Amino acid sequence: MSMDQSSYPPTELSMEVDGEDDSEYKIFIHGRIRYVTIAPGTYDRGTLSMPLDSLPDLPRDESWNHPYISRDNLTSELKTSLTPRIFPDVNVIWHANLVDCMDLTKTRTIPPNAFEATCPLAKSGPQDTVIAKLARFDWEIPRIDRTGDSSLQNVRADWSSTTVSRSYP
Repeated sequence: MSMDQSSYPPTELSMEVDGEDDSEYKIFIHGRIRYVTIAPGTYDRGTLSMPLDSLPDLPRDESWNHPYISRDNLTSELKTSLTPRIFPDVNVIWHANLVDCMDLTKTRTIPPNAFEATCPLAKSGPQDTVIAKLARFDWEIPRIDRTGDSSLQNVRADWSSTTVSRSYP
């Protein structure tokens, strides 16, 4: 990324909201991607759908990547537990071009978790049209770690897992 994005307000990248179980969020904050879990009962359903303004202040340091936010049973005050969490990697890499997902500009959704985008495959080169498959959360990695995807068989593309490849010759 060319600009310093560490001072930008938090941006929601993905969310999986559940009023009865943990709600999961992938956010961009302080120049980094973080995965936030909010315990059930912490916020009402409306706040869970747009939680960024309701999140407690999160530190800028890099010693954590996963806050768990809940309410204290006695005081109802917000509690935040910050942990460094090791997330699983995609094991099947289908293409040699590895691209930071924050460098992609989405142009069209194909099926869920796949989209057409533009990105610079070379730092000084022109924007290329690519097809990207993305695991929003760790439980989606096995689905994109497969070597084929029948929902994309009509799309001309050389696939890569969480990375992108040129979609058209």
